[in-house]
Amino acid sequence: MFNAFLQIVDEATLKKVAKALSDCYVQYKPILGVDTNPFENALDFFKVRLEQVKNSNPFFIEYYYDWIDDIIKTYHEFICNIFDVQAICCPDEDLFPLHLMLGEANKDTSIDSNSIYRNYFIYSPLFNDQKDRLTEVQMLFDKLKSLIDHFIIPNPNTFFNEPVKITPSKYLDKYLSDRGIPYYYNPLGLFQVWSWNKTRKGSAKTNLSYHAAQYSTADTIVNPLKYF
Repeated sequence: MFNAFLQIVDEATLKKVAKALSDCYVQYKPILGVDTNPFENALDFFKVRLEQVKNSNPFFIEYYYDWIDDIIKTYHEFICNIFDVQAICCPDEDLFPLHLMLGEANKDTSIDSNSIYRNYFIYSPLFNDQKDRLTEVQMLFDKLKSLIDHFIIPNPNTFFNEPVKITPSKYLDKYLSDRGIPYYYNPLGLFQVWSWNKTRKGSAKTNLSYHAAQYSTADTIVNPLKYF
């Protein structure tokens, strides 16, 4: 089983994930508000963490896989949301030639799809809710960095002293932001950026987690299974 997990998180896969993260910063740097690329050494960090798992806690390999999977899920959530951040305040005049492309001449341009041969109206950010969307994608980018920074590999000798808890969560079609914070993270560096929807409402402390008692005293959050 250990070797099967290693095959899923092989070096080629880790390289692809690290490159996607770095390319993400390069492509969207103008709107992220981040001066330096936080993922330049992501691959090295992935390798270091993998060696730590191999040497100190091989039973934790499944959570290493989950960690990489969390990063991929958050990356896709980021990409899906940043698609709608399209407004331009002061566009380059060269973006607008002296003609308009209205679609292919030999067929109708469908209203429910985008054609590469058609120019579409670009809304002013004053009117299309771009401020909130921009804040969301910036936080999702911060979350990507926080997922890497706050992954923890516990000492297996401490497991016997840890209580067993069941944390209600969501699965399959739900974004990672809508789920509970997994056991293998330090939540103090993560719960504020885990769910943009909760954070914007001032309820970041309502994120469920095995370690919820570190940031919340509410019984509904510390012992959520009582209320489901």
